[in-house]
Amino acid sequence: MKYIGKRISVIKNQEELSIVISSSENKRNAYFRLFWLLSWIVCGGIILSLYNSGLREKEKIFIYVFFVFWIYFLFRATYSFLWKMWGMEIIKIREEKFFIRKAIKTTGKIFIYETDFIKNIRKKEVNLKSMVAAISSADWLENRETLAFDYYGREIKFGYNLNDDDAKELLKIVKHYLQKS
Repeated sequence: MKYIGKRISVIKNQEELSIVISSSENKRNAYFRLFWLLSWIVCGGIILSLYNSGLREKEKIFIYVFFVFWIYFLFRATYSFLWKMWGMEIIKIREEKFFIRKAIKTTGKIFIYETDFIKNIRKKEVNLKSMVAAISSADWLENRETLAFDYYGREIKFGYNLNDDDAKELLKIVKHYLQKS
């Protein structure tokens, strides 16, 4: 087993390349996310309790719209907390197939790509001035992909939250293994 940085483990043999990227090297920060998540629930609950307290129709509409956004961000924050605590990305290359699985503990969907159709595997360049980059850089979000490849005209992203050195080393290993297979 080879390690790249503190979060990536690589196992290579003739039949398979297996890579596991843990979500975070510092699990202690996830407890601050838990506190933030619990605060989000309490504050949202207080505002939602106002719904049946004799408000006018426009105020009830405002609380309803607030509730929709609150639920969406509650889901995102919960997923982010779970990802930072127990998440991992599992990448395997074997039998001319490229498997990517983003899992929380044992739950996660496997995406399978045929290696013959993988083109232009690269480090993903981020435009730091774009609005999407600014929103994606928020610490409570879970997915900032670092690597990508083209597959049937679509961009497939993987390698979450990797620093430049780890991304370059991982990219070199994956490219080498893909060329071998």
